[in-house]
Amino acid sequence: HVKYKITYNLMKGELNGGENVQMIDRLNEHLSIDYTTIQIVTDPAGIAIPYSLSGDGSETVATFTIPDSTAVTITYDAMVVGNGPVNYKNTVEVKGEKKEVDKTVTINIEGEGEGAVADLKITKVDGYDANKKLAGVKFKLYAADGRSLKVDEDLREVILETDENGVWRMNFDDMDRKIRENHIHLAIFCSPHNPCGRVWEKWEIEEAMAVYARNNCIVISDEIWSDLILPGHIHIPTQTVSEDAKKRTVALYAPSKTFSLAGLVGSYHVVYNSLLKDRIRREAEITHYNSMNVLSMHALIAAYSKEGAAWTDELLQVLDRNLRFACSFIREHFEGVKCMLPEGTYMLYLDCADWCSAHGVGINELQERGVRKGVIWQNGEAFCRKNTIRMNLALPFSLVEEAFSRLQNEVFI
Repeated sequence: HVKYKITYNLMKGELNGGENVQMIDRLNEHLSIDYTTIQIVTDPAGIAIPYSLSGDGSETVATFTIPDSTAVTITYDAMVVGNGPVNYKNTVEVKGEKKEVDKTVTINIEGEGEGAVADLKITKVDGYDANKKLAGVKFKLYAADGRSLKVDEDLREVILETDENGVWRMNFDDMDRKIRENHIHLAIFCSPHNPCGRVWEKWEIEEAMAVYARNNCIVISDEIWSDLILPGHIHIPTQTVSEDAKKRTVALYAPSKTFSLAGLVGSYHVVYNSLLKDRIRREAEITHYNSMNVLSMHALIAAYSKEGAAWTDELLQVLDRNLRFACSFIREHFEGVKCMLPEGTYMLYLDCADWCSAHGVGINELQERGVRKGVIWQNGEAFCRKNTIRMNLALPFSLVEEAFSRLQNEVFI
């Protein structure tokens, strides 16, 4: 796909003596406009911009009627179609003047300010030719009003909250509101959850899936941690909670977390919806993504053998001991640091906000202190909560003891 952004009359000058003008955008035979993505923003806000689309196969023509003294920004997607080399162009025509565009240009016409700018961004490999990448590939997110999204401001994350017992919970009202307000139709559901360690109960998964169903969302259920369920808890596959969930969900699994096989290509998916299955298969054929090799195949078979299951049972006992020790140590020695005893995974998510505030230490400095003392842990703010640390406790118990001794004596001081 390509994304075009056209800005007309940025300074809101009188460019046609008070009369409307016609702006015509022509795309050649390799491009066709995605009608559903046209977004128009005006300044002053709320002014209607009539437009029409036409084409005879050799080109697509978009004609916009621009009011005088109005700045207009038009953003839309176009799809590259056909095989072989793709030569793209964009012709902007204002008051009879035409200009072919292959990157950002400015057309100066009678009056104040800029005439038009067409900004071409190619965001996807041409789906009709897996061996050809289009020039200038960029991956970029756009908000509904055409703004480039900023990761720290605009990503639509559903923030988890702790209840009165310190257990991480989903906020279903927040989830529903963000999906509706931002017109989201694809959701990623992490089960068990990384990094907070929750193993969702059936009612929680049912409630989340009800939100997705009401908003017509396809769900990618990331269940890569589902083998690592700690004693006393049970993993419930998302696709099993209802028939709708079964058809709506693409479930992703892999042996890589449990058996440390991340260097091999062994992940796999479970899809019951034939339409989704066909689309995924088509994309896999085009990109050769996730093609299994002979080593990964035998590693996967070995991992899910009886011997692999027995090894995993022993591993879970080690992880349970490590995590219980860590949480108890933190509560006893690190005042102002909070954590929930994980129900699954081997990750521990520390809320250090109160400690940082009391000691005047930022989370980056705290994380760097640990690294300098040989405790390799991760700033947890990438997971959308300020002043947090993410720890991996998949290691021998003796090293866990050594790490927390260093934290007590040389870091949390």
